[in-house]
Amino acid sequence: MKIKPALSPGNPTGRSLAVVTLVFLVVFFTAGAAWSADSGEPVARVNGVTIYQSDLFCAVEASLARKLSSPKKEIEENRPLADRVDNEKALNRLVDIELLYQESLKHRFHGIVEESDKRYQQEVTRLGGEDRLVSALQCNNMSAEDFRKAIFRNLSIKRLLDKVVYSRIQISDEEIKDYYEQNRDKFQRPESVRIRQILVKGPPGPGDDNWRHAESRALTIYRDASTGADFIRLARRHSDDPVTASAGGDMGSIQMENLQGIFDTVLPDLEVGSITKPIRSRQGFHIVKVVSITPSSTKTLDEVQEHITTQLRRTRARVMISRLVSDLRSKAEIKIFQKQ
Repeated sequence: MKIKPALSPGNPTGRSLAVVTLVFLVVFFTAGAAWSADSGEPVARVNGVTIYQSDLFCAVEASLARKLSSPKKEIEENRPLADRVDNEKALNRLVDIELLYQESLKHRFHGIVEESDKRYQQEVTRLGGEDRLVSALQCNNMSAEDFRKAIFRNLSIKRLLDKVVYSRIQISDEEIKDYYEQNRDKFQRPESVRIRQILVKGPPGPGDDNWRHAESRALTIYRDASTGADFIRLARRHSDDPVTASAGGDMGSIQMENLQGIFDTVLPDLEVGSITKPIRSRQGFHIVKVVSITPSSTKTLDEVQEHITTQLRRTRARVMISRLVSDLRSKAEIKIFQKQ
């Protein structure tokens, strides 16, 4: 963000650093962004710090980029409302980030400049040298100094949240147990089947004679398997599947709900130890053996305790950060220059 008050040496002076912070800051606000070369008109001022139209444009573009998976028709039908909402949300995020950054500067966190330099050097190393980093930044009209300041902003906000939010979150065993009991349906392990297969590849062309030859070969293998021959040895010797042949045709465990194609059609009705007659597909002929079936079950508390703890911490952090931002807003001088 093009910001002008001298809050600290880490203050940005020439690029959309609040938008860059949107890229780095994953703890609460999530977005990616481009950087615009022109500042445009001011859209807001936060305790004397100006947010420009170009900053807002970058933030909105980042928000829209995250929605590319939405159905096109749905996006087009709601475009006027969506544009207004995106602008409002993006501007609010920029204001909130600026408030958090200004608050973080008051704490004068020890060693943050050195940590910022270290992070910068890590990026240089990751990209294979400073020249390559500078070249990548130039694609976004951003200098290395802008990038350093963006890292500083991000780390400063992160330190603030670590101190006033995350360090104060305590999740008890009782809370974890209650969440588990109330959400047992979320921890279901679906029914799965472990199978082995022998694939006899079909011919590259549609010729009936070639397909009959492949089918005849598959039937011979099936007769051997169904009369007691070791399926693993047969797969290693005869299977044309380059991925599973060396493993005795082992395809591992597959959740029943994820079965597709021929497997979805045939396997659900089979019992353990069953061997299918050759099943034709576009690949060729498949001979499948059911090794084991694992019924659906509920994961134990021990298995999901870490996941639940993370979920509860994340939920509580959102609430605490929201309260923090609301408190900062109540004490701040915020001016919006135009309707979004």
